[in-house]
Amino acid sequence: MAGRIIHARGGEWWYLAMSDSILLLRCPYCTTGADFKLLVAYKDGRFVCAQCTHTVWPAQPTYRCTCRKCLDWRKSEYPKENLSVINGGSFHSVYEYKKPSGNGVYHTNDSCPFGRKIPNRERVGGTGGYKLCSDCRNRTASHYSIGV
Repeated sequence: MAGRIIHARGGEWWYLAMSDSILLLRCPYCTTGADFKLLVAYKDGRFVCAQCTHTVWPAQPTYRCTCRKCLDWRKSEYPKENLSVINGGSFHSVYEYKKPSGNGVYHTNDSCPFGRKIPNRERVGGTGGYKLCSDCRNRTASHYSIGV
């Protein structure tokens, strides 16, 4: 009903605002009886299943869930796709946006200790517009350097 006129009075038009509605999202994998389980809403805009950690983030259109069931589905559905979180491509934390401007980083090296601290459920594939982690850059450069 968002955006529909619900009342007109003395030249004033009243609209049902988005803040007047509640967004309920359900896990596509977990059920309670005949219904799918509701996802828990977090302040940062994510909705997470308490049972399987399936995550939906409507405010981030490029976000891809990294729960085990979604990863298994993508591997079976798209076997040749480069899944960055699994295959060692670039990734960043869902919380990089909380860092001061210019301090957010993404990772590309599986042996980077900072990247390894990010749990899979909090990883987002891609660079996110952040700069490359200095540790990842050094590890990648040393891997490709030729000793003389």
